Parts: sequence; C-alpha cells; structure tokens
Amino acid sequence: MAKYEKDEGAKGLDLFNEQLVAGFDATVNGIKSAADLLLGSYDETQILKNNGFVISFERASGDGKENSKVEFKAFLTDFSDQYTSDWNKEEVFGRMDPITTFKGTARIISLGWDVVSYGPADAQLNLTALSRLIKMQYPEFDKDGAIKSPPLFKVKFTNIVRNPAMNDAPIIGAIEGFSYKPDLEQGFFSVGKDAKLLAQTVNMSCKVIVLHSHKLGWKDGGGDERSGFSKFPYGVPSSTNASSEGTPSNEEKIDAKARSNAAAIEEMAKRRGQK
Repeated sequence: MAKYEKDEGAKGLDLFNEQLVAGFDATVNGIKSAADLLLGSYDETQILKNNGFVISFERASGDGKENSKVEFKAFLTDFSDQYTSDWNKEEVFGRMDPITTFKGTARIISLGWDVVSYGPADAQLNLTALSRLIKMQYPEFDKDGAIKSPPLFKVKFTNIVRNPAMNDAPIIGAIEGFSYKPDLEQGFFSVGKDAKLLAQTVNMSCKVIVLHSHKLGWKDGGGDERSGFSKFPYGVPSSTNASSEGTPSNEEKIDAKARSNAAAIEEMAKRRGQK
C-alpha cells in the first residue's frame, strides 16, 4: 500500500479547486449566454454592422447631432435604382417624329428592409430608432414658427447608395415617405403593465428622390467625363485598368471585398446552425 504523502494531497486539492473553478466559470458563462438570448442582447447579426452592411439616415440640417442620425442592419427586402430622362415633346404638322427637347434626368432609389429584434430589449431599441426616423420626416422651424429647413436626408448604404464624387459621402435626397408595417406573422413582445406592444419584425420601405450635389455628364468635344462623374453612381470608375505594379486594380479590390462579405455571411450562417 502506497504511503500517503501530504504534498500529494495538497496537489490533488489544488487540482480539484482548479476543476471546480473552471466548472463554475463555464456555468456562469452559460447562464450569461442564456440571459443574453432571453433579453435580446445577444445579436449574431452584429457581424453585418461590423462589415458595413448598414443603412444609415441623417437629417441634412441636423449638424451631425446624435439625435439626427439613425442606422439599421441591412436586412434588405427590396432595392431598385431608377433613372428617368424627361423630354419635352412637340408634335409638328407633317413631321413623323416629335421635336424633342431634353429637360433632365431624375434618379429615384426604392429601399425596403426588415428591422428584426432578438428580444424585448432589442425591440425597444429598434422602436426608438424607428420613431426617430419617422420624426426626421418633419421640417425644422424657426422661433416664429416658419419653416426654416425642409426635411432633406443624407442616406448611405455600402457603395450603391452614396456619393463617390464626395469621398463616398452620403447622398442628399428628399424622401416621399416611410412605410412602417409590423410583420403580424412574427408577432409582438408585450412589455409592462400597460401591455406595450413591440413588434418582433418591422417591414420598412421608402423612396429617395436623389438631389445630386456634384457635376454630372460629359465635357464638350469628346468622351471625357466632367469632374465628379468618373465613379458615378456606384463607386466604380469607367476604366478598371490596374495602376502601378504591385497595386491592386479596382477589379481586384471589388473581388476582395466580395469575398470578405461572403465569408462574413457564411460565418453568420454557421453560428445560426450551431444553435
């Protein structure tokens, strides 16, 4: 029979304590994860925001103040970018075709996205953001009650809704209105004694009438573009040739960004599958 050694017993006790602490930490972490899920503070879609997949709105006359900005993770449900040239047509007797005079080209962007909540706390934050967005649809008044500034917006979403001529700043636009539509199939969270209803998912949509803040079109006497028109409208220049040796071409940069975005989406899908 082996002789008991005090040192060996002390080592065993230390090992036991380490295992006990490790088990306790794992239990606490598990409780924290469960609490995060219950409260809606655990949000795996944060990866969308980290990779720039957000739709941002800002009141143009808000001077950058925090209450004049709002952004949403880009669960896109609809996107279209319509360009319409307007022509004045005059019918002339004896002429088969009308005399057409160019008036202008308008751009209207249609956006649709879902605002998804992971729990009551998240739904409350989303409702606050949506309320702020709707308030931004109203004008700014001066002290006498006269309209000082119309409710123009700065809007940005990746490279397809921004101004490449102004260092990828947001576009300026007039928004015809927002559609706020809770998804009834997804249901609501009921919070508080007054049974406040917070939608789990809200379907949002709007149309942005783009007000161009840079020069458009072509120079007289050739195929040269006017200043600021090169990367219009989606940030890709007319020429995608590689620059100096060792510097990635625009095509390579776009491909790299696409691969990064695809990897981010794939990682988010894996996390969902592990639940």
